Amino acid sequence: MIFRDDVPFRTSDAVAAGRTRASIDSRRFEMPFHGVRSPLDAVDLGTRCRALRLRMRADAAFTGLTAAALWGIPLPAYVDGSRLHVSVPHGSPRPRSRGVVGSERLPDVPIVDLGGMPVLSPVATWASLARWVGLADLIAAGDDIVGLRRGHPLASLDELAAVAARRERGSPLLRAAVRRVRVGSRSRPESLSRVLFGESGIPEPELNHLIPELGVFLDLAWPEARFGYEYQGGHHVDAAQHAADVRRQERVHDGHWLLMEATKYDLFDAPLATVARVRARLESRGTATRGTNPPMWALPRR
Repeated sequence: MIFRDDVPFRTSDAVAAGRTRASIDSRRFEMPFHGVRSPLDAVDLGTRCRALRLRMRADAAFTGLTAAALWGIPLPAYVDGSRLHVSVPHGSPRPRSRGVVGSERLPDVPIVDLGGMPVLSPVATWASLARWVGLADLIAAGDDIVGLRRGHPLASLDELAAVAARRERGSPLLRAAVRRVRVGSRSRPESLSRVLFGESGIPEPELNHLIPELGVFLDLAWPEARFGYEYQGGHHVDAAQHAADVRRQERVHDGHWLLMEATKYDLFDAPLATVARVRARLESRGTATRGTNPPMWALPRR
């Protein structure tokens, strides 16, 4: 047996490999879970999951927020991602380790191997999120799963609809979400913006719309009004990126399009004012909107 101490390991394996208790309990390692040691400077999610994997039952799998993070599905800051979420088959004792959230799952929930770790499938992961995030973020997670941000979807919209149709805990929220999931979004803020506008009576935009004559994609667009909306994330503060954004915006305006840019402050701190700006600009270009106040669930949360 080849023993390595630069990755999480069982103390019993270290002893079997001839390591002393003093070396195992040294300050080089932390004890994330009973009977497990991990390199002190390795605190990323993957390392934490590998450490817990050493103590998990053979039929246990990562679920909920942890599974979503492992798949790279964007999660809001308001959820607690510090604890690891693990599910076991229905009727089995739930994991109760410190820093672990245990739950039960139905026997037919699909489990896949993701980098050597058992994780709920993307569709099952989405369904499990209904316990932890609000409707708007459940929609955004669905957008991400069926979208092309990775170059390919993790699942299809039909697969999400099928799991939402099942009569299980969280199904009403899943059914409400899947009706609003769309293919084409490339980020959580784009999805939250689209949902906010739609629930405010604004016509549904096209996602990542290409203006062929300009060779420019817009996050959200209303082509009949020649109006586009762009969410500027944190990477846009880079000087080179900002210069590229300015040149791009000029090309859009030269093509007789109106482009509105928004930041996290517009979306999360002043969503109603942002809705009002979008509505006014669409109506100024002849596109009718309904003056509907969005429900509380549609107001984006960080």
